[in-house]
Amino acid sequence: NFVESNFIFFYHIFFTFTYIKITLNAFRVDPVSNYLWSLTNPTDYLPGKDFIEYIVHIFGYHLSLSYYSVSIIFGLFGSIGFLIFYSLIKKQLNNNLIINKIILILFFMLPSFHLWTSGIGKDSLIFLSLSLAYFWMNTKNKNIIFLGLILFLIFMIRPHLAIILAPSLVLFLLILKTTPKIIKLSILILSSLYILYALPVG
Repeated sequence: NFVESNFIFFYHIFFTFTYIKITLNAFRVDPVSNYLWSLTNPTDYLPGKDFIEYIVHIFGYHLSLSYYSVSIIFGLFGSIGFLIFYSLIKKQLNNNLIINKIILILFFMLPSFHLWTSGIGKDSLIFLSLSLAYFWMNTKNKNIIFLGLILFLIFMIRPHLAIILAPSLVLFLLILKTTPKIIKLSILILSSLYILYALPVG
């Protein structure tokens, strides 16, 4: 629905500008620190905070974008995540029931849900990544490369979440009837090798 999608998009962008104002007034907060640090030349590309700083570095240092511009870009990441998530949830609900529509809209209007996914930081990117993972689960053709990229992105943002999520998605592929046998066999072989490697020696 065009009206609903636009409402969610601009509702989230409103929180992006609110987030910018809050963080600039507070100043000594992670989003501002990430941006200021990105204007130097960070050499660490490790998962977590370093990865976020590197992404901000691309926009802030190489593209010479201001704090406002980079915050809006991260806000757009969050907006896209919300639009994907909303469209998928809506498809799975019985839209004939008014109560379902009301609950869905109220859920997607939760201020804290939008605020923490509307600016520079892990939350906007991790929410987009999880929405893409949910989108992948609902596609007919399960593209393994696309899944790998999603899991890589999640791992680089929040490693512990990727470690929890990966086995669930692998199990989902194994029990899915439409998954090609070669993919299932490859997963079983790789999983077995990983278990053997992870087992303590002696």
